[in-house]
Amino acid sequence: MKRRLLILSCSMRKIDTDSPVSAWDLYDGVSFRLLKRMQKHGEFPNDVDILILSARYGLISPSQKIVSYNQKMTAKIACQQARDNCLILLDILSKKQYRAIFVNLGLAYLQALQPIDSWLDKNISIILAEGKIGQKLQKMKYWLKFDTTLG
Repeated sequence: MKRRLLILSCSMRKIDTDSPVSAWDLYDGVSFRLLKRMQKHGEFPNDVDILILSARYGLISPSQKIVSYNQKMTAKIACQQARDNCLILLDILSKKQYRAIFVNLGLAYLQALQPIDSWLDKNISIILAEGKIGQKLQKMKYWLKFDTTLG
């Protein structure tokens, strides 16, 4: 069965460390807390892969070792990253088959994946989370739990 892909932005809130750690362990914002809590309680679906869009590092896997930083995504940074991020997604999507992608990003971060048409296969369902952070979290959790892409 084809997998699903969750793309979310890094978080300003990070653990306090001077050593390189996995991106998954470093980020401590509300989206990451929700996902880690779902994992801890066995509620995180096993058909979902995650990619993190970082203002400093671009599009990375949760296992990538990175050092703590303080950098906010700007329109300029997003434009500088966009080409590389799109190429990364094209490469990933050519190697793995996904049936759905959920994108949980703010507007500045979303610019770093433009143009979406350059990497998105027309046969893949995509949801761009909209609304305030609480609404986005609710939609993300619903998508993860109830896999609305089946059927």
